[in-house]
Amino acid sequence: MSVNQVILTGRIGTDIEFQTSKSGKDFARFRFAVDEYDGGKRSTFWVSCMIFQQRQIEVAQKYLTKGVQIVVAGRLSVNEYEGKNYISVFVDQFNLPTRDKNTNSASQEPEINDAPPF
Repeated sequence: MSVNQVILTGRIGTDIEFQTSKSGKDFARFRFAVDEYDGGKRSTFWVSCMIFQQRQIEVAQKYLTKGVQIVVAGRLSVNEYEGKNYISVFVDQFNLPTRDKNTNSASQEPEINDAPPF
């Protein structure tokens, strides 16, 4: 048995593109930056994300903009193009962590989870 599940936290780096496939299916596409820390040194890698579930696309249109912090869970795909590897995530669910201004604690609204729990 093999499992392909990834959870990443980062910031949206581009405006979200909303498109329709040739077969008429709507989808959303965006890139987001994920920071890594190794021995106090920060590096950033970019991940392309695609959302196919209609409810999530609707919420993405309302809440996802460049610079927003987001947590995504989905299936990882690595593709090679012109000798370089590109990382993609097919998003099963996403979450927007926000700060509560009164308590300075993190809340988790809105959570979009149309996928089965993992």
